[in-house]
Amino acid sequence: MLNFWSFDFTDPANQGWTGGTFSRVTTPKPFGNYSYRGVSTFATALSPSFGNIATSYIGCYVYWDSLATAGGAIQMVDGSTAQITITVETDGALKVRRGGVAGTVLASSAAGAFSVNTWTHLQLSVVYHGSAGSVELRKDGATVIDSASGVNTISTANLYANKVQLLGAPGAASAYYKTLYVSDVAFQGVCQTELLLPSANGTTNNFVPTGAASSYLTVDDPLENDGDTTYDASNTVGDIALYAMANMAATSGTVRGVKLNNVWKTDAGARSGARVVRSGGVNYVGADVSMSAGYVVTGEVLTQDPATTATWTIAGVNAIEFGAEVTA
Repeated sequence: MLNFWSFDFTDPANQGWTGGTFSRVTTPKPFGNYSYRGVSTFATALSPSFGNIATSYIGCYVYWDSLATAGGAIQMVDGSTAQITITVETDGALKVRRGGVAGTVLASSAAGAFSVNTWTHLQLSVVYHGSAGSVELRKDGATVIDSASGVNTISTANLYANKVQLLGAPGAASAYYKTLYVSDVAFQGVCQTELLLPSANGTTNNFVPTGAASSYLTVDDPLENDGDTTYDASNTVGDIALYAMANMAATSGTVRGVKLNNVWKTDAGARSGARVVRSGGVNYVGADVSMSAGYVVTGEVLTQDPATTATWTIAGVNAIEFGAEVTA
C-alpha cells in the first residue's frame, strides 16, 4: 500500500481529512503550489483511514517558525488515539513517544536535529507491538533515531495504526507540512511531488465541455476546482473523456507512484463513473464511484504502470492519458 497527499491538488478537507485550524498557504513551501499550515497547539489535521497496517512507513516535509515551546508534529493514530508521536523539543531534539505529546519517550535524537525556518524531511517507521515493537526516525534521509526491537509501541489494544495526524506548532507558532506519504512496504525516501494537469484532449472525447472551447480546458484548474464555471459532462453510459497530461518537470529519478485524482458530480440523479488511465494504447478502468449532487473528490495511487506491471518510468508517466468513464 502507498498513499500520498501533496496538498497541491485540493484542500485536504475535500479528500476526507478532518480537524481544525489547518489551511493551505502559498508560502513557505519547498516546491509545488501549497503547504499545509497548522496554527497553535490545538490545530489538528487527521487523515482518512488507510486501513490497518502493522508496520508503517511515513515521510513528510516539516517546517516550524518557532521552538519557543516543545510540541508534537506527526502522530500515527488508531481510530482517534495516538499510538506514536514525533515531538520537537525546544533545543531542536526530536523524540519518538508512545501515545500523545506527553507520552513515554521511546528514543531521542541529539539536540539541534531540527531547526526553525528550514524545511526538514522526516521519515518514521513503526512496528506496532506491546513488547516487541520498534521505531526508526530519519531526517533528510539519514537515521537520527533507531530503537532496537523490544519496546512497547501501542496505546490501544490493537497492533496497528490506520491514520496519520498532523499537529500545529505550540503557542502562537505555525507548523507547515508538505507531501506526506504512507506505506506499509518500505521507506520511500526523500520524495517530491509534481501536480500534472491536462494539456490537450486525449484519444477519446465523448464528453461535452461547458465554459470552455475544448474539453481539457474545463478540467485544467491549476489550484482548485472552479465549481460549475467549467466542466466536462456526459449523460451516456459508456462515454469516455481522456486528456493528455503535462510532462513531468523531472527528467531523472525514481517514480514511486502516480496518484489519479478525479472530481465528480451529477445533476441527473444517482449515477456512477470510473477513472480511466490510458497507457500503452490501452484503457485501464478503475472501480465505480457513486456520484452525488455535490462535488466528490477521489484519489487512487498506482505504484506500477498498468501497461507494463512494472515501476513507472518518467517516460511512461509523460505518455499517459487520464480521464473518466460514465459507468451507470
